[in-house]
Amino acid sequence: VVREGERGAVDAPVVADEGAAGEVDERRQLRTPVLGDRVVNLTSRGVPFGLRGTVIAVHSHSGYAEVLFDREFIGGRALPGACSNFRGRLVPWMGVLKVLPQGLEFAEAAAAQASAKRASKQ
Repeated sequence: VVREGERGAVDAPVVADEGAAGEVDERRQLRTPVLGDRVVNLTSRGVPFGLRGTVIAVHSHSGYAEVLFDREFIGGRALPGACSNFRGRLVPWMGVLKVLPQGLEFAEAAAAQASAKRASKQ
């Protein structure tokens, strides 16, 4: 058995018990990018830590999203005409954190996103 932080530790998928399966699905849905999501950078290379932005394109096949950040920064790009110079960046989705509107609880956010997806499929 290798514990977290020990040499040779490997990330393993989280296995939930039957009672928490719905919660795991909700969390997975909240991690999936949707156009218009507000995000904050955590680990994306070339983007300052804590810089906030808005998702303007999603590349689901690669796990990346194009983000228009609120401020210009040295590593920023124009994202082929989608924004001004130094404000955009293609980032891995796991490198940013979705920011929920103030006062919106986790379950409410998941329900709102699920209903938006259902509406877009119709």
